Order: sequence, then structure tokens, then C-alpha cells
Amino acid sequence: MTLALQTLWIDGVGGYGIWDLASIELGRTVDPHAGISIQGDMPGRSIYIERSGEEWMVSPIADVSKNGVKVDSKTLLQHGDRIKLGEQVELLFEQVNPWSTTAMLQIASRHRWADPIDGLLLIGQMCLLGSSPGSNIRCRDWKQSLVMFRKENAWMILPSPGTVSTYRGSKNDTMHIEAIPLNVGQRVESADYSMTLL
Repeated sequence: MTLALQTLWIDGVGGYGIWDLASIELGRTVDPHAGISIQGDMPGRSIYIERSGEEWMVSPIADVSKNGVKVDSKTLLQHGDRIKLGEQVELLFEQVNPWSTTAMLQIASRHRWADPIDGLLLIGQMCLLGSSPGSNIRCRDWKQSLVMFRKENAWMILPSPGTVSTYRGSKNDTMHIEAIPLNVGQRVESADYSMTLL
């Protein structure tokens, strides 16, 4: 697995890579400390994506286009942009929530991530999970929403008001109605959802 990458597995939804550094490289063979690789016909290092304030920028390392236009220098990414690496590999950039700098990268072509994930989350201040259109991870069958955020060196999950989550991984299960830690290998669940950080 990519060294800087963690995977959030959500039952019934999928597995999503979590990248909480301010920059990432993508390509066929990328240093696992600096980015994530894609299984496809393209250069070893193709693009560099970085967060600049509230925005995400893309810089070409090799042949890159955005929405059919060749990218020659650092360029702003916006929700719905399609980024093509080489001749075949295509990514979809999604930043659905205007109140969050968190973005999602999906592979829009027939290719796959080298890591076993469905999408790559570029985490800003927080990540919204739920059924609403503004959710960074869309969980269509959920009746509630969750906010995932960093507190010091730990991931935290904040359930929506009026719901209770079970925190598993310690000796005894514990019921919570406030922010709860999401540690590697520990499961968080309620009647509405269940997830594990891998």
C-alpha cells in the first residue's frame, strides 16, 4: 500500500483512499511517500496536485490535458474537471461541497488505482459522509450524515445530532453521541452505517 495512504472502508459503499497531505503526485510508478500509482499506459510521474488556500491546483510533469485542453503550467482545478494523463487514463475531479476544501479523484477510464480503492479523497479541513449531494463520500442509503476531521494526530468522526454510534476495538464496546476516534483497525457503527479505517 502507498505509505502515506490510509483506506476508509464503508460497508455497502466502498473503500476510499485518504490523503491528508497538501500535495500529491500521480503516475504509473510514483514514490509511495509522495503519491499514488495508477495502473495504466502513462509516464511514471504524470501530474502534481497541490492545495493552495481553498483551491486545488494541477501541474503537469508529463503530457496532461484538462477538459480536452493541454495543460502547460500550474492550473486551477474545479468541480467536474476531467484530467487526462497521456492518451488513455482519465480522472474526474470532484469538489462538491463549497464549505470544504476536500476533493475526490475518481478514475473515469477503464483503468485502476494501484491500491485497492474506489476513489481518492484529498482531505482539506474535514470530510462529509452522507446521502446529501454535498457529501464528499456519497452514501445514498444513509439517513444521517457524519463529519470526519483531524484532531491532533487522530481521525475523529462526529455523528449528526440525535444519533448514537458504537465504537469497537477496545475491550468493551462504548456508546457515543459526540465526536469519536477512528483509529486504524477499529470499527465504528450505528444502525445506519459501519466503517473501518485500514
